[in-house]
Amino acid sequence: MDEGYSWLRLLIDSSFASRLLVDRAANIIFANRAAETLFGYGPDELTGKPIDVLFASPQDRDLAVPADIFLVAG
Repeated sequence: MDEGYSWLRLLIDSSFASRLLVDRAANIIFANRAAETLFGYGPDELTGKPIDVLFASPQDRDLAVPADIFLVAG
């Protein structure tokens, strides 16, 4: 993760709730400890994986990351 966002990582990592940061390609760039524990992964095992590894089907993935979520007003 970019050093400019280290404060965000610290904030998310300190949360008791599961939190993920995902890039525009729907790849996980950071998962806090609660998320790793919830999904049964060890430290940094989720980093770089597509978010759909956490969901059972393509339909579930569409619920997690709607196709229009990254549309930018032009």
